[in-house]
Amino acid sequence: MKKKKKINKNPLIAAILNFLFPGLGFVYLSTPEFVILGSILFFADLILSIMFITVPLFWLVNFCLSFFWAILGYISAEYVNQKTR
Repeated sequence: MKKKKKINKNPLIAAILNFLFPGLGFVYLSTPEFVILGSILFFADLILSIMFITVPLFWLVNFCLSFFWAILGYISAEYVNQKTR
């Protein structure tokens, strides 16, 4: 019986992806719960961005939230790496 080799996910890549495209850092982690969360977040952000494209305050709030998503992506990657050990 062959064991699958677990590949650690790079927390920095997850953080950068979540900062640039909210949700894609979670999809990068490749666990079912994070893929679902990331997909919902990505499409929600995309739809809201299209709806409020002319509202500068939305863009400011979205930019600030990007830092939060980046930190959460980093922490989530650390969690996934610890869980797979």
